[in-house]
Amino acid sequence: MKIPLLQVERIRQHFGDTAALVDVSFELPEDQILTILGPSGCGKTTLLRIIAGLQKPDEGTVWINGQKMNGTGTWVAPQQRSVGMIFQTLALWPHLTVEGNIGLGLKARGIKKADRDSTIEEVLEKLQMVQHLKRYPHTLSVGEQQRVALARALVLQPRLLLLDEPFSHLDLDLREDLITLIKGLTATIIFVTHDQHDALAMGGLLAIMCKGRLEQIGKQEEILQNPATEFVRYFVRRSTGLFNG
Repeated sequence: MKIPLLQVERIRQHFGDTAALVDVSFELPEDQILTILGPSGCGKTTLLRIIAGLQKPDEGTVWINGQKMNGTGTWVAPQQRSVGMIFQTLALWPHLTVEGNIGLGLKARGIKKADRDSTIEEVLEKLQMVQHLKRYPHTLSVGEQQRVALARALVLQPRLLLLDEPFSHLDLDLREDLITLIKGLTATIIFVTHDQHDALAMGGLLAIMCKGRLEQIGKQEEILQNPATEFVRYFVRRSTGLFNG
């Protein structure tokens, strides 16, 4: 039996008296898209940060491609996890060109300039951005900046790509264009959102979170037809109108 690319086992996280994550467990096969949907403050971003290695959980274990990332006596640093993450704020360096922003990670890995240049150009061609190679972030549209952030993550060829509310500042048409682009990637992706329409448009697997708990995970049609809890029924029905009763 093939090992899932990602295994999350009984993750717990507290901030003071607040339980941010409560016994969160799930598996994600390779080349799947998982959308994590839930209201603001339900623990979605905290979960991504733990998977990426940006935060240590109080309890529980993350496995990537069969390798233990954390636990008793084990800690794998973020840069060694083969995980790419795109933040809501994008975090592009304003003093660097598109080429410079995308090439930072490759340069840090010691990749020669000629190889960096060809890799950057290849990724930008896929994202239809190669003509903007020498431009600076402030001269780009918001949608173009989003593509640069995506290219910066993809150029390192991560096994797992994490997207944290990446479309919250985009209009509907741009969101639809980028969702189509992301769905066409050959990658294992976790997409976090509080927007039900974006979640349904992304397709793939769906997970519903509430108050730090994973309420339900599975194929979208299964969750829509057979909500496991009253919260799932209420939260998805509220904007989709797909549940009866």
